[in-house]
Amino acid sequence: RPTSRARSPSRRPRSAPPLPLKFQNLELKFSERACATVLYRFTHVPIVGLNYIDVIYPNWYGLKSRQVSDTYLVFSTFKALLVAAHFQPTIFVTAVSFLLARELWWEGPAYIIAVGVFFGQLVVGFTNDLNDFADDKKHRRLEKPLVAGTITEKQLRKGIWVALVLAIAINLFGPLGIKGGLIYLFGIGCGVAYNFYLKATPLSPLPYFLAFAALPACIVVATDRTPPLWLLSAGALLGVAAHFANVIKDLKEDLESGIRGLPQIIGEKNSRAITAFILILTTIILTQVIENVLTLGIGLVGSLFLLFGGKRFVFPAIMLVALLNVLLLIAAVSVEIGTRSP
Repeated sequence: RPTSRARSPSRRPRSAPPLPLKFQNLELKFSERACATVLYRFTHVPIVGLNYIDVIYPNWYGLKSRQVSDTYLVFSTFKALLVAAHFQPTIFVTAVSFLLARELWWEGPAYIIAVGVFFGQLVVGFTNDLNDFADDKKHRRLEKPLVAGTITEKQLRKGIWVALVLAIAINLFGPLGIKGGLIYLFGIGCGVAYNFYLKATPLSPLPYFLAFAALPACIVVATDRTPPLWLLSAGALLGVAAHFANVIKDLKEDLESGIRGLPQIIGEKNSRAITAFILILTTIILTQVIENVLTLGIGLVGSLFLLFGGKRFVFPAIMLVALLNVLLLIAAVSVEIGTRSP
């Protein structure tokens, strides 16, 4: 049992070596510090942030290192895999697919469709982090699990194969059926092709254009109906806007790494202008299908902020207008296409 002197954080021994690279310049969130404090109080194991819960620094605060339980290790690996999957956009696309499926089917099949979409998005996210590992390491992006060391390349490759098998099985043999499932898997193929082949080329928007059109199309096709042109156009345009939005915030680092996709080639100013134009056009298309003057006005104002506002307004403006367009798209699908009877 450690002595009270050894437990005191203020009495770190002078002989202790510096923190490993992954902990240098790491600012922990308050919630992480609080959780680490609670764990230390009850286990006497100093844990530096929950993002790195599987790493115990030997002799930290003069304590002997202790082995973290298997539960903590599993939790840490699971969390790292979610981060590697780009969790926020993955959940967003999954939620949109569920809402679309609920409008075109009913809640039962919608849940299964959403699960299949989720595993497909995992494949795209995992392959993105795997392909970007060298560049992320170069720029010391410690928020990336591979760079931080919270998962290994072998674990990530295994996750890709598991997610791919589940995505194929659920989408082809679930409610989407063979036709709808193949269309969605085509979209996943576009995402993987972007990660490995098209990201650094002038054709970088093309996979987003095709994949985001495929997402609503696969659900409509699964109900034995033909996707209307406005739905395909709105989905494809939102995909291109998402691509430009995702690149604008990392434009400088991408140029340093030699990534020459279309947004990097035309520069930030032109990329912002194109994104604003695409979002305005998408808003106009959707408001022609389902009239909503308020949404049209907000969309136009948001696009103007994107075009003429400062840098801090760029990403919030894109997210606001894109979210409004997604909500409009779901409402338009409900009104113009309708629900398939269970």
